[in-house]
Amino acid sequence: MRVPLYRQLESSDCGPVCIRMISAAYGKDYSLKTLKALCHQTRVGISVRDVVDCLEGIGFEAACANVGRNEVRRMPLPAILYLKHGHFVVLEKLRAGKSGLRYTLLDPSYGKVCLSEEKLEEKWLIAGKGVAVVMSPKPDFLKINPERGEKESRSGIIGVIREVIRRYRRNFFWIVLLTFVVLCTSWAMPLLLGKTIDDGIMQKDIHAVWTLLLAQFVFFISYMISDNIIDLVTAKTSIRIRMDFISRYLKKVIRLPMAFFDTTFRSDLIQRLRDQERVNTFITDNIIGMLFIVLNIVVFSVMLLVLDVKIFLLFLLFSVASVVYNLFFLRKRKYLDYSMFTAGSERRNVIYEMVMGMQEIKVNNAQQTRIAEWEKKENRVNELRLESIYLNYYMSNGSNFIDRLKDIVLTGLCAFYVIGDQITLGGMMTISYVLGQLSGPVGELVKFSRIMQDANLSDRRLADIYEKPDENNFLMVSLEGHRFMHGIRLDGVSFRYEGGHNGYVLRDIDLEVPLGKTTAIVGASGSGKSTLIKLMLGFYYPTEGCVYVDTEDIRNVNLDSWRAKCGVVMQDGYIFSGSVADNIALSDEHPTLEHLEYAARLARISDRIEALPMGYHTQLGETGLELSGGEKQRIHIARAVYRNPDFLFFDEATSSLDANNEREIIVNLEQFCRDKTVVIVAHRLSTVKNADNIIVLDEGRIVEQGTHETLTARRGRYYELVRNQLELGN
Repeated sequence: MRVPLYRQLESSDCGPVCIRMISAAYGKDYSLKTLKALCHQTRVGISVRDVVDCLEGIGFEAACANVGRNEVRRMPLPAILYLKHGHFVVLEKLRAGKSGLRYTLLDPSYGKVCLSEEKLEEKWLIAGKGVAVVMSPKPDFLKINPERGEKESRSGIIGVIREVIRRYRRNFFWIVLLTFVVLCTSWAMPLLLGKTIDDGIMQKDIHAVWTLLLAQFVFFISYMISDNIIDLVTAKTSIRIRMDFISRYLKKVIRLPMAFFDTTFRSDLIQRLRDQERVNTFITDNIIGMLFIVLNIVVFSVMLLVLDVKIFLLFLLFSVASVVYNLFFLRKRKYLDYSMFTAGSERRNVIYEMVMGMQEIKVNNAQQTRIAEWEKKENRVNELRLESIYLNYYMSNGSNFIDRLKDIVLTGLCAFYVIGDQITLGGMMTISYVLGQLSGPVGELVKFSRIMQDANLSDRRLADIYEKPDENNFLMVSLEGHRFMHGIRLDGVSFRYEGGHNGYVLRDIDLEVPLGKTTAIVGASGSGKSTLIKLMLGFYYPTEGCVYVDTEDIRNVNLDSWRAKCGVVMQDGYIFSGSVADNIALSDEHPTLEHLEYAARLARISDRIEALPMGYHTQLGETGLELSGGEKQRIHIARAVYRNPDFLFFDEATSSLDANNEREIIVNLEQFCRDKTVVIVAHRLSTVKNADNIIVLDEGRIVEQGTHETLTARRGRYYELVRNQLELGN
């Protein structure tokens, strides 16, 4: 059975893409978006169990098994293999080769590759066994039609090209026009060369020589001017397109909901910036270059045909021979590229872990172990590099031999024609020039096809982002200028994160956060406290139930307008590269010193800032001063206070502070938060004693609520938490 090859768009897409290939082989092609939804994909991809569940959901009988090298020979194919490094591939077929069995794999991250039994075992088997998913379609497979989601709306790289040309049509008009001028001068040169030799030199007519040389000079000047103008216009257009592409991409990413970032690697988002660059380069450089190449091939081929049919056919024969010779090495080249791809990835991971885990390496005296691991990976990469060098040696020498033989044969044939008076010496020089112009473009066509495939893959990755719905839309209710009459209410809220087998983090939450009051949320680690705050902020929507802001369901609220009224300190807050002032007044382009100093004093960070040489202009983040954990938290608190919001959310806002600073900041915040609606999540129960209402969570459920006094008097779950922190006696 032939299985179609599909490529993954993200590093975590391999599982759904393999399912898509299997399904398409049996006659049903699902969109990747649909399969990702059916698999409940997270940022780390999907599990083998998710693969089995998804296959059963679209109409297969599927099972997972640990199989050895003998069982795989009897296994029904195609099947899905789970490789050692957590990657899914499709095993399409196996066949007998000269040196043993050969396995054809469809790798979503690379393409089709054929491996020996030894190489497959190296990548797949652990202790002689490997994980495989086998499947067969149910009788009603073709009738089963799960929800497929929306179809992709973009028409690939061709659609992007059309859109860019329409937007910058004036620039492209001048580029194409000047390109045609350059080509015309290039096409005229061999004719002028032949005329110069035959009508000037051979006839000893100096006037004809000077006239033809002057014509060549004029054409050369026209070529040079036009070519320089093309480069200038192309560069300016490329800059504008690049700015437009990246601006649209970043604006789109910022508009996406927080849930998107939980299912996407940061490296994939950065990869898409490189994809934008690749598409931009393809449009502004390769398209114009391909216009040159195609027109040159057509015009010079016609010119060579007119000059001599036999020479054209010989040139074609040698060109085909060169292509066939290179195709002979294609399988080996593909295997080396695939092996280098995986080996390079493994080596980079070892280096990354070595750098990021340096502290653990030193305290455990594991330097030699980690270096030995790197050397093992590096040696494998070097072995593959050496194989690649040998292969390139055979390919380049063979191609060069064919090219040189072609030149000798065609030059000899032209010389034979000249001696036999079948063509003139000028005709021979014209043919040589044309052959030289045709040799390069043929190879460029093959190269262009690969570049276009890469650009199309990049565009598909970008389309996957652009097709995702924004966090807000124009139908949502804006809270700008809204006067709140009520606080926040959660009605029957249950929630679980994306993932087919993730359990509920919150269950049956009924909760009211009164306007102008302080509500505290406490509980053991993992009880759902931070998740509850994220639901209130609209980072996620409830799986079941509703969250109301004032009287509006948060699903119908413009979240930007809601968060504009909130000051938030999350436990994993971020310090940006920039000045202290920029980090405190994060959303204010023109901060005032008075407001900065007030926020800093309240967060008890003003003395530290003023002691710095540049004060509030001191640079922080990756490019500046490194702050301690407690100092970072105080910057985050100052950032929330600076906005003077109506609602304040503190998620472990003082967990890194010493007791004295924490006590002083709590006193300051109690004064600042009068008449404001405050939600506090804390492990240190001393920070929530004075809250108007304390919510106690246990395993995602509310088990108690009340004031500090009433809850301690009950001697329930809250009392246990307090006693464990030694704040009460026995």
